[in-house]
Amino acid sequence: MNIKLHGGANTIGGNCVEVTSETDRILIDFGWPIGSPDDPDFQKKFKGKSTDELIKAGFIPDIKGLYKGTPLGFTGALLSHSHPDHYGFLSHVNPKLKIYAHRTTGKIIFAATLFGQAEPIKARILGCEPYSPFPLGGQFTVEPFEADHSAAGAYSFLVLDKKSKKRLFYSGDIAGHLSNPHMFNKMLNRKWKIDCLLLEGTNINSSEGLYPSEESVKVGISKVCSQHAGCIFFACSSQNLTRLHSAYTAARTSGRTLVIDPYTAFILKMYEDLPGNSLHYNSRGIKIFFTRSSYTENLLKYPNLMAKMRRTEITKDEISSAPGKYILKDSWDMRHSFASLATQGEKPVLIYSLWDGYLKRDQQFWNDNKIEIIKIHTSGHAYKKELLKLVTAMRPKLIIPIHTAHKEMYKDLFKDFKVEPHNPGEEFKI
Repeated sequence: MNIKLHGGANTIGGNCVEVTSETDRILIDFGWPIGSPDDPDFQKKFKGKSTDELIKAGFIPDIKGLYKGTPLGFTGALLSHSHPDHYGFLSHVNPKLKIYAHRTTGKIIFAATLFGQAEPIKARILGCEPYSPFPLGGQFTVEPFEADHSAAGAYSFLVLDKKSKKRLFYSGDIAGHLSNPHMFNKMLNRKWKIDCLLLEGTNINSSEGLYPSEESVKVGISKVCSQHAGCIFFACSSQNLTRLHSAYTAARTSGRTLVIDPYTAFILKMYEDLPGNSLHYNSRGIKIFFTRSSYTENLLKYPNLMAKMRRTEITKDEISSAPGKYILKDSWDMRHSFASLATQGEKPVLIYSLWDGYLKRDQQFWNDNKIEIIKIHTSGHAYKKELLKLVTAMRPKLIIPIHTAHKEMYKDLFKDFKVEPHNPGEEFKI
């Protein structure tokens, strides 16, 4: 089995892994790299560019047999989850490529594309079931593992080369401190035989902070709701089902209503069939705020769904008349519609529940409107102690850093194991 990290070897995000055997060639993820806090809009540089332009600029590698307009040279692809740092460049691949992911992942990417958050992927995204091995070509067998992450439906993958008996485990993005710790524990309790572990290290240089778990986030949001009488803006990713559920729980326990925008409502519609999910766009205690925006226009393509969503509509006047009764899921329209509440009665606050890097884009708005920012967030990525638990449970023969800006720290953390950092484009054999 030969492995090549085209992306993610030196960066957080931008994962792109090529795995080959004697007869087959597969791709694992193909995402945009994430910008730094100094350049949170870095990913905008990739939108609207042709494949050739991206190759010439050095943003994507020149991989033979992968792109549109060339003969397909890959058996298939695996997609770990619905974050653009893992799927962003899949819009450039040959439409004949079959991409395997959790069945929810394709739905979320469709929603992101519909609302202008992503570029369309022409290749088919096919659903595969967790813990159910399936053949990929003549030589590879793939087993997906549920991974707890800030994107519901995330997978890790075990890839077996049936001829050489070599086993590669690709972690994707994982955590053990969110709302589904049983997924992480299932990995810890399995009997493993791993030749190579491609392990994410987003937080290998980070501490847990004030909110080390999703439960602590939920408690923190509830505390703000009980102590603050005014309106509460809540900033999180619309795709972060776990965080939305934490906000919803806090709203219900404090007697508030969670108000969402049409994009978030559509995302919740896409999550409707996700096993174990109880949060829906029309759940009791949720309202949808519509404005004359592209988000509302996009929903007009689905008149039946639009009609159902209108039944849960709430107006600007209703919110403005009693702002203390609401948590407003932040969006451009939401904040510009209700920032004026800062001059009326009890001042609103913003609960910020995202990576700090994104705050730089919007902080001036909140400062200008004199709205206090309260940071309540836990990472969707494993902390050092969780990474060490996973490695200790798996005992891989080889660890390869990926999805990290600090690959040099792996050898110190995993001192009892062989660690082999690689640069982008280097091929190695296991």
